[in-house]
Amino acid sequence: VENGPISAFFVGQKVLLETIERLDPEKIEASFTDEKTELDVQKAVTAWLKSCHNIDSSMMLIDTASMNYFKNMLKVARTDNFEAMKKFIDSSEYPLSTYRYMLFTKYSYLLGPNPPTDLKDYCFYLKLLDEGMWTLDYDTKIAGSAEINDVKFSNLNKAKVALSAPSNKLSRRETIRFNLVCRKESGKWKVSAVSTLSYSDIQIKRGMPYGANQHKNYRQMVIDEVKKTGDEKRPVVVGAEWLY
Repeated sequence: VENGPISAFFVGQKVLLETIERLDPEKIEASFTDEKTELDVQKAVTAWLKSCHNIDSSMMLIDTASMNYFKNMLKVARTDNFEAMKKFIDSSEYPLSTYRYMLFTKYSYLLGPNPPTDLKDYCFYLKLLDEGMWTLDYDTKIAGSAEINDVKFSNLNKAKVALSAPSNKLSRRETIRFNLVCRKESGKWKVSAVSTLSYSDIQIKRGMPYGANQHKNYRQMVIDEVKKTGDEKRPVVVGAEWLY
């Protein structure tokens, strides 16, 4: 009987099988010794980070799941349905960054005089918000100094990349260690832009004051930030339900 690193051999003895468990390959981490595969992933991440100023190149280098996240967020924001928008936020892997995305989308992007409908325009707008590594000014904001520390594979088509980068949201300078995900699609490694929101999420949580109203205080800060995008002719009024 062989199972992972544990091996046992039984000669002339009966073996009682008690349970059979189905393992989810997405949750199994393995370290490959294939240096070329690791190098391919590192090249994909580096290329994506350097593409920050070119929206076309940047979009080509992110995975399908991230594109669907952007599409669905814009679609839900257009419904003007608070419960649907809140559900999208709360069910996302990084609800703090998604909350900021959603409010800016609804109260700034979609309320503009001529809101664009093209996905590329929307992605460009989201880049201006500097969430995660999906930012227009990567070189300026974090000095282009993100460092790839490790690459691990859960299967042949999915990699978890450990990075470290200087903070860009905290008042103090601090090194942030986080993970991003890469997926192999049609033979090419692509970056999950959504997974890089962990970079911001860590900083938001560290910057929150202690207390029972941590998340509420953060939401108030975002609401205040969104309101500043309006003016006397077009004031931004955020519904009270958003301060939950």
